[in-house]
Amino acid sequence: MNKKLKLIGYPFSPYVRKVIFALEYKGLEYKHDPIVPFIEREKVLQYNKQGSVPILLIDGEPLTESSEICKWLDEYTGNNFLFPEDEMELTKVQEIEQWADSTLMSVFGGSMFFQKIVLPFYIGQDGNEKAFEMSKNNYAPQVLQELESLLREGEFITKELSIADIAVSSWIRAGMLSGFEIDNTKYPKVVNYLKKVYSIPAYKKLIEKENSHDIIIKAKNEYLKDKRIIE
Repeated sequence: MNKKLKLIGYPFSPYVRKVIFALEYKGLEYKHDPIVPFIEREKVLQYNKQGSVPILLIDGEPLTESSEICKWLDEYTGNNFLFPEDEMELTKVQEIEQWADSTLMSVFGGSMFFQKIVLPFYIGQDGNEKAFEMSKNNYAPQVLQELESLLREGEFITKELSIADIAVSSWIRAGMLSGFEIDNTKYPKVVNYLKKVYSIPAYKKLIEKENSHDIIIKAKNEYLKDKRIIE
């Protein structure tokens, strides 16, 4: 018997994006309530005492933490696995996912996405431009160089697409939505890798939907305005 699935969490959260991708990749039917925890905390607390998203309601019962949700989805569907069976590959995938959800979260999430998207467009406050520039010019090049060294041309992080690829690509997309651009001449393997991941049909669908959202359209208009002022 199929379970009723309902995802809670605003779609631009990289953690929520991981789960949206998994649901789409596995071809599951689900409902989505895009609650924003920063401004609708009480609604989130009904399902998660930590006040964070994503939350997947499975026949009304909440499951939290993006990685745990994706593991459950692997078990539930038995197809398009995001966690490899091979123990060595699984260890590598989980290490990279943890790196993404900590280091990349700090660089592309807290210092970029939160400053450029969350604060101005959700909370109505000015972001910290110095934090964004510091991350853009100092921290992002470091982590991109790490990723460039890790990747093999034309391949995913391991043999098959995994949760590691979804975590890495989701955090970098958060930076890109914030106006960050990756230098193709310095990080060609990263750029080609992201093109490969983002071209997966489930990801393409997700990105098209994100790009049509009012928040992202407003943000892009701000970037263009800033660029015209600089020029």
